[in-house]
Amino acid sequence: MKKLKKILDSECFTAFLFLTPVVVLWIWWFIIPFFKSIQYSLFDFNYAIPDRTKYVGLKNFTDLFEDAYFLDAIRHTVTLVLCTVPIIIVLSLLISIALDTRVKGRGIVRTMVYLPYVLSSIAVATIFMYLLAKGKAIPFLCSRLFGMDNVTWVADIRYALRAVMVMYIWQQIGFNMVLFIAGLQGISYDMREAARIDGAGPIQEFFYITLPGLRTTLSMTITMGIISAMKIFDQISAISRNSVLGAPAGSTSTIVTYFYVNAFRYGKMGYASAAALVLFAIIFVLTIIQRILVAKSEEAA
Repeated sequence: MKKLKKILDSECFTAFLFLTPVVVLWIWWFIIPFFKSIQYSLFDFNYAIPDRTKYVGLKNFTDLFEDAYFLDAIRHTVTLVLCTVPIIIVLSLLISIALDTRVKGRGIVRTMVYLPYVLSSIAVATIFMYLLAKGKAIPFLCSRLFGMDNVTWVADIRYALRAVMVMYIWQQIGFNMVLFIAGLQGISYDMREAARIDGAGPIQEFFYITLPGLRTTLSMTITMGIISAMKIFDQISAISRNSVLGAPAGSTSTIVTYFYVNAFRYGKMGYASAAALVLFAIIFVLTIIQRILVAKSEEAA
């Protein structure tokens, strides 16, 4: 009994007790579906007619890369990542630096910047669909300032993907701002003060004190940003709700929407599982590359 009581009172048992529900849910919601996806990807499996399931090996993957629509979906996905992640990182970093100073009312401003992140993506998309309509604020200003056509962005194949980017960037800045503010508060004020005494200006302080101090935060925000941008769905779904997902004319299709349409519209679970695994592979490779680059930069520093 004493030995049992000692085990029950130990920190290891407490940790095991708290971690068990998380591990069980992780296995149930991630590990099992992941291996099921691998299994389905090797079969011609349609959940509407499961009795006709047959093993096809890697045929689903070869068919994917021979499909022009899937290649377009990859291109759109990569474009979303390359265009949105750097803009979100830069804007949220600049805003966090501005709001890290003792400015009156900074708490209210922080709340206002963060608020879009907790709003429903569908609600945000609905509002922006109005703002992006022909003659409204954004198309009108862009036509005057940049010479763009004054058209309804979400209905034009040239601007529909840009509309998704605008919605997504506006909604994600607040979350990254919070992460950067937390990172800034971890930088020693004495180090900043010493740099200023030595004659460092704001730009020098930013590049030699702030950025090195935010290396870990930058790595995390870039990784999370890439993964999140790869999985954009709600905004595209809102734009396409009265037509085929990825409308207009497939200009907003991504790997996620391609997977969704094939899985739940056409019932081709094997083919869709192959698309999902390709998305996983792309995210995995990009994350590994990003981690290697960060590790090398830390070694160089």
